[in-house]
Amino acid sequence: MMRSVLKPWLKQQWRIPTVSSEFLAAMEEVLDLYATAYDPKRSKVNFDESNKQLIKEIRRSLPERPGRLARFDYEHERNFCNTTELSNLPVKPLLFPPT
Repeated sequence: MMRSVLKPWLKQQWRIPTVSSEFLAAMEEVLDLYATAYDPKRSKVNFDESNKQLIKEIRRSLPERPGRLARFDYEHERNFCNTTELSNLPVKPLLFPPT
């Protein structure tokens, strides 16, 4: 008997955004900025931030076995929430790329 590749009980959830013309224009402007050539007189600084939540499992997880995924309980304890901010200055491109 052949096992089905589809697993309808496994799901991913995310918000499907609505994209307005103003949002699209702003995104194109940012992408155009990233595509500009390197100019030492006008440096670009990239900036991003990320929120991370550290959680503690209340119950012990069950390890995976052949034919079964690992199982964990959805109940958890919230320990900490952190915002990480990242910034970098892009490096000047190489004059002679490695061969």
